[in-house]
Amino acid sequence: MKKIIIISIFSYLVSIALIQAQVISDSILVDGNYRTFHHNKPGSLKKGASLVFVLHGSGGNGIDLMDRTANLRQKTVNENVLLVYPNGYKKYWNECRKVASSLANQENINEEAFFGGMIDYFAKKYKIDEKQVFAVGTSGGGHMCYKLAMTMSGRFSAVAAIIAGWAVAQNPVFLHGLTVRQAAAGHDTLVAVVVAVLAGAVLLFPALALLFRLTLGGRLGYGEERSREPSGGFRGQQADGRLSVRLALAFLVAGIGFLTIAHAAWAHAIGVACFFGFILAGYRGALPADVAGVED
Repeated sequence: MKKIIIISIFSYLVSIALIQAQVISDSILVDGNYRTFHHNKPGSLKKGASLVFVLHGSGGNGIDLMDRTANLRQKTVNENVLLVYPNGYKKYWNECRKVASSLANQENINEEAFFGGMIDYFAKKYKIDEKQVFAVGTSGGGHMCYKLAMTMSGRFSAVAAIIAGWAVAQNPVFLHGLTVRQAAAGHDTLVAVVVAVLAGAVLLFPALALLFRLTLGGRLGYGEERSREPSGGFRGQQADGRLSVRLALAFLVAGIGFLTIAHAAWAHAIGVACFFGFILAGYRGALPADVAGVED
């Protein structure tokens, strides 16, 4: 058993070493800058292979990423796939964020020309299928994938961005002239959604309140229901419960109005406070009268 494990580990290390030994580095000239990239020397690559760009994060480089993705490269050895690891401009990409401090963004490096040149390079050299071009990246490389999807959708079949949510928070442009905020649902749509939710709540809340009252009152199970004459105090507690329900509904309507119709920050603060009032008053109103009397 130990011999089998040792042989397996040795074979794995040998395969990794062979992969490392077959790395090819090249470059193309783009707007006066030599942009570099790396890939494995194709062994059984056939005509019409898929091309996959693997993009490093901000501050990284293609060679280091090749080392960290040795397992991925090993799995594609017998596949008709060519993995390419390009280098960003001075370790960064001119990616999809509007504002970034890297030189690639500040100098507005032409990444489309770089990736277009690489696709042409591999199409000419290895006859790859130009309809099967993909990109995957992490962090800043993921942001670059977003940009490729925006600006080179005609040349890329699909992209995958990993750990790249910060680009969204930085207000990127997803489509030409269209920001994330502009692409989001409009005010009228949001109001319509709220109204639809409230319509469902009209059915849901009474049912939940009834279930809540039965549970707290101990009357949800089977058996004889206790009967007793309602006293004056009991009727008063029922009246208090109805008042709490009305108050809860008033808080709910006010909260929705302040949060959806008004735009000022102070109005939103009042709306949040109204929702807290709705929760407290709703809880008080949902209590059975006898339980509420005990709490008092």
